[in-house]
Amino acid sequence: LGLDEYALSSPLQLRKPLIERKRRERINNCLDQLKETVIGAFRLDQNKLEKADILEMTVKHLRNIQNSGFPPAQPPPQVPAQVHR
Repeated sequence: LGLDEYALSSPLQLRKPLIERKRRERINNCLDQLKETVIGAFRLDQNKLEKADILEMTVKHLRNIQNSGFPPAQPPPQVPAQVHR
């Protein structure tokens, strides 16, 4: 094996695409959940919404909740961050 081939086959290099794929999957799952919430809150059709639209409408929805006098939500319990090596 040449030096370049060895570097590309290191365990980190092999796991990196899998780690990134799982990260994107988590983000997309959360965006899907936000989309369902926003669609219900704004009574929208389930048409194709871009990720930026979902995030903007979520912020607007949360601000509406804040301004309506609801007490702030309790912070979720602290979950230790996963260390990716």
